[in-house]
Amino acid sequence: MAGEHRIEKINQMFLEEVTRIIKFQLNNPNVSPWTTILKVETTPDLSFSRIFVSVMGSNEEQEKTVRALNHSRGFIKGCLSKIIRLRKFPNLRFHLIGTQSSVERIYELLDSISEKPKDDESSDT
Repeated sequence: MAGEHRIEKINQMFLEEVTRIIKFQLNNPNVSPWTTILKVETTPDLSFSRIFVSVMGSNEEQEKTVRALNHSRGFIKGCLSKIIRLRKFPNLRFHLIGTQSSVERIYELLDSISEKPKDDESSDT
């Protein structure tokens, strides 16, 4: 559908521009420099955009960053509306995904993979 394609395009533009705004324009010391925008979901009627972020750091740092982003959403929305022209501009809401425990689990899995001996290679001789 054309509407779905339009929303996907809006989501991609929001992802790119919100990333730039946070990195280069937002001067909030409570936002971690290790913040990554992972996904944007905008409702079809353009009422809301849920912006999913990942923050490297402790649970306290993650929650502090998401609170700061939600506190700064008016500034971010203002910057976005100057870059992306929409008749109706959605309200922004930031949500945390990818907690520290899941990041640690990924590193554990990667370590376990790299530590396994490669028996297949030694039996080829």
